[in-house]
Amino acid sequence: MRPASATWAAALAALALGSFATLAAGATAPPLLGVPVLDPAGTVRWTAPAESLPAWARRLALPTVTRADSLALWSAAAGQPHLAAVARHRLALLHLAGRDTARADSLWAVPAERTPWTWPGLRARAELAQARAGPACADSLLERVDRTGWTDAERAAWLVTRVRLLAMAGDTQRASAFARQAMSVYPSLSSTRQAVTRLEAMLRARGVPLPLDDERAAAEVDAFAGRVDAAVARLRRVAARQP
Repeated sequence: MRPASATWAAALAALALGSFATLAAGATAPPLLGVPVLDPAGTVRWTAPAESLPAWARRLALPTVTRADSLALWSAAAGQPHLAAVARHRLALLHLAGRDTARADSLWAVPAERTPWTWPGLRARAELAQARAGPACADSLLERVDRTGWTDAERAAWLVTRVRLLAMAGDTQRASAFARQAMSVYPSLSSTRQAVTRLEAMLRARGVPLPLDDERAAAEVDAFAGRVDAAVARLRRVAARQP
């Protein structure tokens, strides 16, 4: 059995190489900061970072990292238990960028316990299904997933995505029900604002205003989102419409 230290060493090495690959691809590196100090006015100032590399190392140039290098790196990482989930996700993104949607979908479809990459992968699979077979097919994919262990943010995003897909498929009754569920259960989560917008659009298309209960729920969503003026306006409309 592989020692734990060796496993974590492999994980750190892979993540370090992944960082180099990102920088080589043209991404902007985060700023390097030194030690924070207080100036005479009591304001925290960050000093310049101390150079930790010797002069000979600073003169070295990293070799260009190719897509093939990234594929090889993440393919190797996929064989490590601690990295398998993120490695499959990164491989799927690489194949998607290379227009191999079937390979990307197959990587995202690998059964596994819930990880931080479960929902992003499922959402990407739904987008592929929508492009291939329409929104109803994409929604059926989301409908049958096991959501055990999901966070509230992931559950809210799942609901809101289904609201969008069902509305696009013409099933406004179920889309409205899911929008109301998101507003009721997850009013403080940012994705729920999309459910409010979609519900209002569906009702507006029928020439129907938001029912009073929905208006109150939408006011709570707006308040949690920091849209105080919008929340107050909704509550005023509720008060004006009450008998």
